[in-house]
Amino acid sequence: MTIPKTDNGISASINRPPGLVRRFYRDFAPGSLGQIGSIMAALLLVTVASFGQALLLRRVADTVLRGDQAQVSMAALAVLLVALSLVRALAGFFQTLMVGRLGHRIVGRVQQRMFDRIIDADLVVMHGQLSGGLVGRLIQDTHQLRLAFTGTLSSTGRDLVTAAALILFMFWSDWALSLLGVLICACSAVPLQRLSRRMAVNARALQGEATRYAGHLGQIFQGIRHVKAYRMEAVESAQTAGFIERIDAGHERQALIRSLSAPVLEIVGSLALVLFLLIGGHRVETGHLSPGTLAALASCLLAVSFLLRNVGTAQITAQNALVALSRIYEIIDLPRHIVDAPGARPLQVSAGTIRLKNISFGYAGAPPTLRHIDLEIPGGSIVALVGASGAGKSTLLNLLLRFYDPDEGSIEIDGADIATITLASLRDAIALVSQDGSVFDDTVRANIAYGRPDADETAIRAAARAAEAEDFILAMPEGYDTRIGERGVRLSGGQQQRLALARAILKQAPILLLDEATASLDTLTEQAVQQTLRRHMTGCTSIVIAHRLSTIVDADMIHVMEAGRIVQSGRHQDLLRQSGPYGRLWRGQQGDVETGSPLGAAPERR
Repeated sequence: MTIPKTDNGISASINRPPGLVRRFYRDFAPGSLGQIGSIMAALLLVTVASFGQALLLRRVADTVLRGDQAQVSMAALAVLLVALSLVRALAGFFQTLMVGRLGHRIVGRVQQRMFDRIIDADLVVMHGQLSGGLVGRLIQDTHQLRLAFTGTLSSTGRDLVTAAALILFMFWSDWALSLLGVLICACSAVPLQRLSRRMAVNARALQGEATRYAGHLGQIFQGIRHVKAYRMEAVESAQTAGFIERIDAGHERQALIRSLSAPVLEIVGSLALVLFLLIGGHRVETGHLSPGTLAALASCLLAVSFLLRNVGTAQITAQNALVALSRIYEIIDLPRHIVDAPGARPLQVSAGTIRLKNISFGYAGAPPTLRHIDLEIPGGSIVALVGASGAGKSTLLNLLLRFYDPDEGSIEIDGADIATITLASLRDAIALVSQDGSVFDDTVRANIAYGRPDADETAIRAAARAAEAEDFILAMPEGYDTRIGERGVRLSGGQQQRLALARAILKQAPILLLDEATASLDTLTEQAVQQTLRRHMTGCTSIVIAHRLSTIVDADMIHVMEAGRIVQSGRHQDLLRQSGPYGRLWRGQQGDVETGSPLGAAPERR
């Protein structure tokens, strides 16, 4: 299965990091000021303790190297050093813990926001994405963000404030010498910045490839029967190997860039220390600096160099999180066009009359699917749409549910334009059953009650009986509590369809849409289900799409569609008396059944 070399059609632009971080804080961190204040207090303690340790270190060095008379004993200095180390360690632990907790909570909000945006997206957007790729982005990108909180941010914040405390001590002790050391260390920022930019570009390419890989795997596993039936295992294995090779190469580039940062900082730090000691030694010889102060300053410079190396490495690592955050906002900012109009009101269904006025529609980048459709469906009637595949039958149902809006014309229910009513009330008024059944990895009971989770046991069982489903349900290991597996793998196609029918019956909506709803049923079961549906459809406005014409002979009206137009309308017997496409369809199917042709009525399946 060939996956396009695009990032699922979603914009690949990289937002500017400062604006991205500010927006992220506004969107997901409000209400966290108390926790942020606690984290800053802990960092302040780390700063004070680090400054105090540097002071004590200088005092110890002067006492040992120059023989100064200490006002306090070495033992007391050692105790103070241990106490400050304990304060710094505990404050650092608390800061790391609080950052981790806050990070997990914020990332949870991000995940929920992403899911809500995806589930609320227009179908035109969803159909343009690979479902596996969306799942990959929801998991992988937020994982990168979580790593930034639990790893990079917690350690980097502590390292920065410690470095700041040590630099403050250095300037307080000898500002000229310290300025030289800090300037040399600062020179490392130039190559690190270039490495960081390369890391960002490579990270986006790598994460995009990982997203496409997830979509590729999702398509293969969903279509595994066809992969095996057409003996495409070797081809799919080769394509997968290509994905893995490209992802591995991306990770190798990341590792190379990350590895380059350490020697760059090591070389710059060593140069800074050598110059620092040479100049500092001269100042000690001339009496401008005490040996203890030089030792303390050298130790601080080494520590600062080490801490800045950690910060530099973290900066490169943080690019993955910034790229992930940019990709997260690409999901959050997905456009939505099918929305409630200003002042939209709830739909009140009385008769259930549906009118389509001059409806034209075409999917993006494709020829028009519907052309100037004018159709009235009286309330409480059963109307069938028939015709060849691609004639536009299912598209009409999609427009009625407002999965899409027509390019031209309007649709009314009881005189109300559906573009002026709330989406929630429109879809509450409609029950849909499609050929694929659309069942979920949950219990049988939950699948039937999907859309009506408050339904009681009596209503659920009544709906199952009406859909001729209770017999096979009770034969399952745990009856209504049996989980049916991902995509209903533990059920046959006919059983999945009966659960979907039970779900629609339970909803008791005034408008019922059946899109090949009994196509997977055997003849006897279909006849029983059809009788139940006729009883259920009494009083409902029902639109039935059927390829098997024998299932719609009792419809109040049959409309034949060709190339996006209605070319013939009437009742079954009336249409048979006419010369036209319906008669040809009917005679073709009847002839196929009599001759056993594979093009006849759908085979009996369970």
